Amino acid sequence: MTRFRVALWVFVIWWVLWPPLVQAEIPEIYQGRPIVAVDVLGESASLVQPEDLSLPKGSLLTRQVLREYARALLASGRWVDVQIDVAPGQGGVRLQVALRPKLFVSRIEVRGQAVLKSGEILDAIRVAPGAPMSEGELADVAGQVQQLYAARGYGQAKVQATFRATDNPARKVLMLVVEEGAPTRITEVRFAGDQPPMRSRVLAQMGVSPGEILDRRSLERGLAEGATFLRRKRYLEAEFGVPVLQVAGGQARLTIPSRVGPRYSLRIAGHEPLSHQAVREVLALAERPLSAAAVRYGLTERLRDLYARHGMPSALVRVWRLRGRKPGTAVLQIHIDPGKPLRVVNIEFPGAHLLDSELLRDQVYSYLEEDLPNTGLIQPVDPVVVDRMGKGREPDEPRRIPIPLRKDARTTFYETTYEQAIAHIRHLGQAEGFLSINVGPVRLREVGERQAVVEIPVVEGPRTRLHGVQVVGAERLTTRDVLLASGLTRSQPFSYVALEEARLRVISAYQDRGYFFARVEPVVRFSADRTRAEVIFSISERFPVHIGEVVIRGAERTSHSYIRGVLKLSRGDLYRPALVKESEGALQTLGVFSALSVRLEQPEQPARVKTLLVEVTERASQYLDVTAGVSTGQGVRGGFEYGYRNLFGYAVELALRVQLAHQLFFVDNELERQFKDLTSLDQRLERRISLGLIVPRTPGLEEVRTAVDLVHLRNNERDFGIDSNGLGVTFTFRPLREVTVALGTDLENNQVQLFNDESLELYLTRDDLDLRLRRLLRVPEGNTTLAGLRGTISWDRRDSPFTPTKGTFLSLAGEVAQTLKRNSGTDDLSGAFYSRFLKLTLGGSGYIPLAAGVVLAGQARVGRVFHLQDGSRTYPNRAYFMGGVDTIRGYFQDAMVPQELVDQMKVDPNLLPTQVTRAGDAFALLRGEVRFPLFGQLRGGLFVDMGNLWADGENLDPFHLRPSAGAGLRLATPVGPVALDYGVLLLRRRVAQEPFGALHFSIGLF
Repeated sequence: MTRFRVALWVFVIWWVLWPPLVQAEIPEIYQGRPIVAVDVLGESASLVQPEDLSLPKGSLLTRQVLREYARALLASGRWVDVQIDVAPGQGGVRLQVALRPKLFVSRIEVRGQAVLKSGEILDAIRVAPGAPMSEGELADVAGQVQQLYAARGYGQAKVQATFRATDNPARKVLMLVVEEGAPTRITEVRFAGDQPPMRSRVLAQMGVSPGEILDRRSLERGLAEGATFLRRKRYLEAEFGVPVLQVAGGQARLTIPSRVGPRYSLRIAGHEPLSHQAVREVLALAERPLSAAAVRYGLTERLRDLYARHGMPSALVRVWRLRGRKPGTAVLQIHIDPGKPLRVVNIEFPGAHLLDSELLRDQVYSYLEEDLPNTGLIQPVDPVVVDRMGKGREPDEPRRIPIPLRKDARTTFYETTYEQAIAHIRHLGQAEGFLSINVGPVRLREVGERQAVVEIPVVEGPRTRLHGVQVVGAERLTTRDVLLASGLTRSQPFSYVALEEARLRVISAYQDRGYFFARVEPVVRFSADRTRAEVIFSISERFPVHIGEVVIRGAERTSHSYIRGVLKLSRGDLYRPALVKESEGALQTLGVFSALSVRLEQPEQPARVKTLLVEVTERASQYLDVTAGVSTGQGVRGGFEYGYRNLFGYAVELALRVQLAHQLFFVDNELERQFKDLTSLDQRLERRISLGLIVPRTPGLEEVRTAVDLVHLRNNERDFGIDSNGLGVTFTFRPLREVTVALGTDLENNQVQLFNDESLELYLTRDDLDLRLRRLLRVPEGNTTLAGLRGTISWDRRDSPFTPTKGTFLSLAGEVAQTLKRNSGTDDLSGAFYSRFLKLTLGGSGYIPLAAGVVLAGQARVGRVFHLQDGSRTYPNRAYFMGGVDTIRGYFQDAMVPQELVDQMKVDPNLLPTQVTRAGDAFALLRGEVRFPLFGQLRGGLFVDMGNLWADGENLDPFHLRPSAGAGLRLATPVGPVALDYGVLLLRRRVAQEPFGALHFSIGLF
């Protein structure tokens, strides 16, 4: 090849791979002149930021300058075509730039669809709002939708995809107009090959009966379900092939290749100590058709694996097929020799010197217990052993029942799980600085009959420690700031995992300062013996990112201006991820969105000004729930709950709950007479009516949440009726993330009407009065009105409010209350109930993790009522009660007798526990609990509760507490932990008839 041809090929290749970006002739008079301005032509001018067009000061016009300028504009990713013209300007030349923007889909509208939902169509086209798209892709999008319709049986569907303009030239609305047409229906179904038994039932499983629409996706799923149905009926070889379709004129004929095979019987011998059912389940014969390969390899390996997982790694399995006695039948014969179980007595790690063998052993145990069957504390019962215990001798007949299988994961050798544990140990060693660590392979060393020690060799290699860290390129952050953000310290074990975490922390530190596109690249240098490592962080800070436009999508009923007011970011602000999380949290607390996200639009494309995209999915604004029923206790009852979650588009929630009941059934004449004495419907109709209003952002105090509750209650019991009306207003705000402050006021009116001449005080001393009635009557006798001001401040540093494992929680609550209406018409308060008091309650909880899954929880609480006027008495429902799941678990709920009354009982034998009020003006409480894991989601707890109750607040003595101890179980559920506790009183006060202990069921833990 001549030199001319070589040069020609080089020129052609260069022209194809690097085409010139700018092809323009520059007149001689403009060559080398300074560029004084840049003008953007057309509607794209509104899309360009000044910094996008900037040129270095004093740039001279040359072909190379134009080429580099055009390349920079294209590299931004916002333009698909750039044209640059030159015009004379004052003191130089002006560049006139014509930009064709890259188009982005603003939103997608689908019209004309009826069979398919819009969501199915959007999933098919794989185009999301905000994604780039060109006009040339419209035809492909329309074709994808047509293919979707064809697969669903609408082969004649036509789809047109077009763009519709918006106010922004770079954003378009993608319009999809669908003409679905008539569907193709199945007219005939034939089977080529074996004709399946139970043809009609098989067709029903397939969903391909004549007259059905030819849905190819459903057809594929139906063929699999039909074959599975036959295999469940013991036709283990059944399978259907790809159907042959004959489609014409909207009608389809299906020919389905079919193989059914014989009907099988399953015979399993030697499966003990595992059950027959366990073997059948692992075979999973209905999942796939039985074949020679499945018989020879698949089923055999499944059974070997099953027995290996149960501690029998040497099990021998043989599977074969036999011809049945009757035509069309067969037998699947399985013979198992499980061998003797192999018991692992220890795990050793030869070669591990710096790594703790106990820690490594615990890591292996955690994998075994999670992956393998494990009975733990619950062991199966051996009936032969039971016979020996009952009869005191050997049974008369030889053992026919196999020894129950005891499954202890720690003593089971299962190679697959051990390999997973070895990989974890390798990563653990690398995290400790042993970068070249080598672990395994696992070895078994027999130490007795069917006993073995597992050996996992460990070659640690040199341990690498961090010797130093250098920072290059940091300007906005000092070197010290970068080092502090990284969290790396000198002489710590070096690992690439820790290095990556440090890199991400440094990036996060830059992003919190607005440098979202900052790059941090670490370089590692090792010493010759690889015992020391030096890290060099190479930082490219780039530029700060500001918020341009704030775009809100999905909010059709919620005010956009209201959403912008909730956001912690607005136009012109630095983009900071921490403020994004706060914005998402603030939006979530509104309660009107089921899903939401706040993010940059096209975050992968660097730019100094970015659009902030807020996407929300709104919950239904209104809901209505209706209930009705009949019972002997309440008669005819009914109710409804109506709620409006987004009133006026400002996330204001209004909820009305109404429950009504009218008694029609009477168990005796006395009860019927008492109810008939209630002359008005207002007295006879039991009801609970509540109206609640929640304003998440109070006008003028946007960070304050306001809740207003109005409640009316009428309750009729056998011996009394009670009317209660209440109004509560609560203001809640969080000055800090961990601190919550609540202020509120209450107005409460109660009226108790006893149906006999008995006084309320005497009625409360009845032995047969249950806890529900006692709680209902925690109000003074007659008609009383209580007004109160309350406040609470809490400091919550727990890792979880439901199941905390570390952190603290402190709270202080106070209330000032006074009765407004007195039973006496004079100023003499001697015979009237009167309250004017201050109630203070202080509490704190702490949580300390002790080991893996083990937590020590502690709580201390104290409270007292201070009376502000002589003659004041505590309003009953504001008094303190002790006993139960929230206080001392050795007592039944609210059952503790105040200490002064117990002391009085000791000297007055006529004073009985049923004749005293179990409420007080002061209490003190200390609680401690150790929580630990048992199995899966089940946890255990051991606790000690100490506390006491005093009727007179001046007698409060925090050193005179009643002890209680016990144990319980906790089960993790989606609504919180469900707890079952039993507490025992360690020092029972028999004069107060205190119980031995009490059982409690609750949801939630302190």
